[in-house]
Amino acid sequence: MGEINLMDRNLSEKVKLTRMARKLTVGGETKEYQVYKIRLDLLRYNAQNDRIATRMSEYAEGHNGQLPDCSNQEEFNSIIEEYIVNSNPDRMAATELSIKENGQQEPGVVLANGLVIDGNRRFTCLRRLARKNDQFNWFEASILPSSIGDDRETIKCLELALQFGREERVGYDPIDRLVGIYRDLIDPETKIETLTQEKYARSAGISTSELNKLMKQANLMVEFLKFANADKHFSLARTLKISGPLGELDALFKKCSDEAQIERVKTHAFANILVEPEDITRFMRKMKNIVGSGNCEDYLQQEDDLAAEVADRLGALETVDATSIRNEIRGDENLKQQMLDAVNDAKKNVTRGSLLASPKKAIDNARTCLGEVDLEILESLPSELKRDVKQSLDNLRESIDRIDTIVAE
Repeated sequence: MGEINLMDRNLSEKVKLTRMARKLTVGGETKEYQVYKIRLDLLRYNAQNDRIATRMSEYAEGHNGQLPDCSNQEEFNSIIEEYIVNSNPDRMAATELSIKENGQQEPGVVLANGLVIDGNRRFTCLRRLARKNDQFNWFEASILPSSIGDDRETIKCLELALQFGREERVGYDPIDRLVGIYRDLIDPETKIETLTQEKYARSAGISTSELNKLMKQANLMVEFLKFANADKHFSLARTLKISGPLGELDALFKKCSDEAQIERVKTHAFANILVEPEDITRFMRKMKNIVGSGNCEDYLQQEDDLAAEVADRLGALETVDATSIRNEIRGDENLKQQMLDAVNDAKKNVTRGSLLASPKKAIDNARTCLGEVDLEILESLPSELKRDVKQSLDNLRESIDRIDTIVAE
């Protein structure tokens, strides 16, 4: 299909003005835009949308790295529709039922060339319903000039404001969000040069510090995929649900002694995420306690060997995808048990070491507290209070004598 213009009068039978309007902020200017009813066959999904970008990655993995052909609009729409439905079938079924019973409750946003900017779920549900009932063959949306599509920054800021003003309530997969941040702000091949971190954060309704944290996680996601020999296969990160453990890594790295140890522990963490010996977020917290103890070299050496074993397994795989990882890596119960034993044994050693150190620590704390006694105040105390202090000192001497007798044996 060639370039269309939804505002063309020749399409008046397929694009009909309603009485509704929607307030939008576009390019920093807020105003009301009229809402139209648009026939579904004039519309297409936006391949740059964060969610859809993850699905495109998944499609490419199964098609020799080739992306869907956007020039064949219906074929492209059908491919993306399937991915959107399969991403969360239960939620999609609920949305579809709601539209079937109550109609489309909230207008979307499209460009005049038919590109859907906001409303992918609703557009998908209407496509499915329209196959059985033509009354659903209309999408209600405000129409923005096609020229806005050439301004990636404006489109992205609009998407962020719409998605995180509403989509947070319906659930936005954290990996999709990290993919969007990586593509828009980090990746030299795809980033929007004019989009600053401040603009992104403001549009998404988050602080710049929160965005910085998400950018760190996005970089870690890409590093993890490289370790897994699946560079930029973002759908794998989504399928493996790695957002939770990625969120634990910054706290883990802060326990490391230097940059070299951070890189070493990072490799261990990636290997453990792939093997998943137990709930991986809980596992990462165990690693943090071990590394933070300062007495972890024996554990790190074991992890060196286990991470090397995982790397060898990955190198032997003909294709790295969720199925091969599930069968060849996560399916190896012996490897999982080795990782579990390593972390649990190290955790016991840390606990035992902490217990062994506790008597001296308590004595040092007592000595510090005694050093804080104000002698001038002590001298000025009335006689009865001095007697109380002397009784406490006598009790303390008894405790010291008992401890001294034990340590002298």
